[in-house]
Amino acid sequence: MPDSGGAARVFQMAGHGLAADLALTGRIIDAQEALQHGLVSRVVPAGQLDDEVMKIAHEIAKRSPLAIKFATNVIRGLGVDAVRRVMNEEKLGQTAIFASEDYQELKAARAEGREPKFRGR
Repeated sequence: MPDSGGAARVFQMAGHGLAADLALTGRIIDAQEALQHGLVSRVVPAGQLDDEVMKIAHEIAKRSPLAIKFATNVIRGLGVDAVRRVMNEEKLGQTAIFASEDYQELKAARAEGREPKFRGR
C-alpha cells in the first residue's frame, strides 16, 4: 500500500503507468530508473553527493531571494490538494489492510519463510 502520498506524487511526475506499476507490485526502482522517469533531476555517486549539493546550493544562492521565495512557494503548491486527498485514502486503506486476515497471513508467512496464501479478507 503506498504511503505519504507516494502514489499521487509518482503519478504527477511520471504518469499512471509507473504509479500503478510501483503501487500494485511493490517494486523498488534504482536511481537510474528514477532519473529515466523524471522522479529525480540528477544522479551522482555517493562520494560526490555533498559536493553536488553544495554546488546546487551556491547556484541557487546567486539568484534573487525574492524570485527563489516565490518559485519555491509555487512549486510547493503544485498538486497539494490531490496529494492530501490521496494521503487520506492511503491512511484509510492502510488501516483496513493492517486489520485484515491477509496482513496477518503475510506476517506469518514471512516469519515462517513461505509464500503467503491470501484470501481477500
